[in-house]
Amino acid sequence: MRSALRRDDDGMLFAADPFGYDIGFRVWRFAPLPPARMLVNSPGLKQRISSPAPAYTLAKPSRIGHVVFEVADPADLKRAEEYYTDGLSFNLSDRYVEQAAFLRCAVEQDHRNLALLDTKRGGVSACRIRDAGYSRDVLRAG
Repeated sequence: MRSALRRDDDGMLFAADPFGYDIGFRVWRFAPLPPARMLVNSPGLKQRISSPAPAYTLAKPSRIGHVVFEVADPADLKRAEEYYTDGLSFNLSDRYVEQAAFLRCAVEQDHRNLALLDTKRGGVSACRIRDAGYSRDVLRAG
């Protein structure tokens, strides 16, 4: 299942997936982000006691961490997975049978770039943006 691609004037590639989402790709050289330097408290680890977390007035996004698309049933999940793996050459990273598929743009890439979830609804669920070593959900549907 090959996807019809179109290219704009600055070289960015675009395609529309089987569910009508327009997606765009720009080639860039992968560069690891610096490790997060925020002190956090978690079970067994007390790094920031009686001290507020830093507040940021302006995010500096460096890349999209991952996007989550919801599909309406197991057949749509299979169709979406085939589109992204066969049509756009994404690589399967993990799968929950008939529930979710996690895909990467490249084998050496982050853990996942795209999550496909069978939620019985369909739609865009989340988009995670990486900035300054932190991840933030910038879109969260419910």
